[in-house]
Amino acid sequence: MQIRLVILLFLLLFGCIDKSSLKPIIPYHVINAHSAKVWILQKRIVNGIDQAPQLRERKRTFTFFDDFQLMEQQMVHLGSNIGLRATYSMGLNPSANDTLFNIYYTDHPTKLKFKVKEISYKTLMLEAVTGDTIREEWHLIPLNKSN
Repeated sequence: MQIRLVILLFLLLFGCIDKSSLKPIIPYHVINAHSAKVWILQKRIVNGIDQAPQLRERKRTFTFFDDFQLMEQQMVHLGSNIGLRATYSMGLNPSANDTLFNIYYTDHPTKLKFKVKEISYKTLMLEAVTGDTIREEWHLIPLNKSN
């Protein structure tokens, strides 16, 4: 009986993990699938109005590579060299306890900053972080078969 009590006491004292020692995992594998993954900008909602093109051929695609490069193109140009090149990164905002997603375009000094609202293998929902009163959300889905 005493040995069980000692083991239980030992587990209670030393079996806990300090929360400060845990490091969150940035889910890059969901974005780039450990190689390259194409996402379609299904909806671009600006102040409650969807501004994404309705034609599939005109929708924007984002090909995320595992070396943190990306290619933004219209669907009709997918696979060609026509489009915008950029790099991307993800990080944690400890003050707001959010995950941030950044896109840095290489040809011009534009930097897009988003808060990740939802991330999974089937959906990526981003909310633009700007100083403006304009509210913008992006809803991306992986490239799927056309109907």
